[in-house]
Amino acid sequence: MWLFAQYCIPPYSQDLDATLNQRLNRWTPLPGVVSWVDDRSASVLRTDAQRCSIATNVPFALSRDEAAELRDLVDVFARQQFPELAYDPKSTMGDTELATAWVYGAVATPERWGIYAFAYPDWGDSAGSIMSFSRRKSGR
Repeated sequence: MWLFAQYCIPPYSQDLDATLNQRLNRWTPLPGVVSWVDDRSASVLRTDAQRCSIATNVPFALSRDEAAELRDLVDVFARQQFPELAYDPKSTMGDTELATAWVYGAVATPERWGIYAFAYPDWGDSAGSIMSFSRRKSGR
């Protein structure tokens, strides 16, 4: 949650790229795709002008308890930091996933933005999580 609040919430800028390069390990998994890896959590951060995400994967995937704690932290964070966002009850998934979403605007509209967290700790070798922040479109 700290990585998310520190690097995903501030507006994206070239200064953020410089900060990420100083504090995290730059990783280019595919041509044109730049990510940063946090040594402590092995989380992978990707960001651009409209979106920021932090993901975990096996063998560093969250446990079920950690995923539930993250979901609860996201719920508190969203209510406190973005009171204009509404909880999306459709964000819940199946029994093996933990998810939450706090959004503004209708699905597939330019006004849509918010915070989403999805973890799948019980998926064995495919376990992981992703938390993302879709920023407000500029000028809105």
